[in-house]
Amino acid sequence: MSADFVICAKDSTVLAVIELDDATHERANRKAADDKKDRALTAAGLRIVRMQAKALPDEVAIRSMIAPQSPVECAGSAQAPNIG
Repeated sequence: MSADFVICAKDSTVLAVIELDDATHERANRKAADDKKDRALTAAGLRIVRMQAKALPDEVAIRSMIAPQSPVECAGSAQAPNIG
């Protein structure tokens, strides 16, 4: 099992897992694999955020998706909130 992106706090605590979905995720076998992944991540207490690969949000939108649980620090961003 793999993830497209894992968003972590400074202390390496996992804040969310981001999955990018494209047209292949409409296939029955991919839907089953996605459901299995979602169940495993949820059972592990991890938050999963699914995004359409053809319409990716910008950094502000991604931060707002993650923000309800915790602020996110993006490497290389001078405007990132300090977590810690």
